[in-house]
Amino acid sequence: MSAEQRAPGPGRWHLSRHARFYGAVAGGLLAFALGVGLPGPTRLMIAGDVFFAVYLALIFWFARRMTPARLRLRARWADEGLPIIFGITGFVVVVVLVAVFLIVNARKEPPDAILALALASIPLGWTMVQVLASFHYADLFYTPGARAAEGDAAPAGDAGGLEFPKTPEPGMGDFTYYAFVIGMTAQVSDVQVTSGAFRRATLAHGVFSFFYNTVLIAFSVNAAVALTN
Repeated sequence: MSAEQRAPGPGRWHLSRHARFYGAVAGGLLAFALGVGLPGPTRLMIAGDVFFAVYLALIFWFARRMTPARLRLRARWADEGLPIIFGITGFVVVVVLVAVFLIVNARKEPPDAILALALASIPLGWTMVQVLASFHYADLFYTPGARAAEGDAAPAGDAGGLEFPKTPEPGMGDFTYYAFVIGMTAQVSDVQVTSGAFRRATLAHGVFSFFYNTVLIAFSVNAAVALTN
């Protein structure tokens, strides 16, 4: 039986492919439920931190086994539910940032443990966005078919779209490098973009990163002033 014949249905495939993400969502909801009695912003922040931390722990363990061959197999079937993943993540990031802002600027000084969690929320949320982007780039690169017409210099019929120096088959480390560079600088480095699909994805990621990093800088200044006062 071929790999295509063994492919599960769209809904089942989406849940299987993103089991780690939905496991992290469940962890965040559980943390929120267990936080009864805490102020609303604190409950939201803790739930968001648990969501970020659980997802990052699971996905980093998963990524250790992701060879180019497995990335190619993973990208073979389209995932129409991807906007849901990015939508949920963006919503959680915004909610957590608002909650942290309210905690830091509260009239009553928060306990040290809550303050530490508030400060941890910022790099956790930022890191999760970059990790999601890196897997999206891997899927774009190794997806066969129509996208290859937009620029394909990759082997084995992959759509391609990025040229890593001396790396014909990039792995997760390469895509993570690309995503984190854009996340930190809002621009590409030594990797050449060769397809329209990647130009659009990189543009969206770069614009998002520019404004997100601007908000983080403003938030950090506000937090420093609030804590000093």
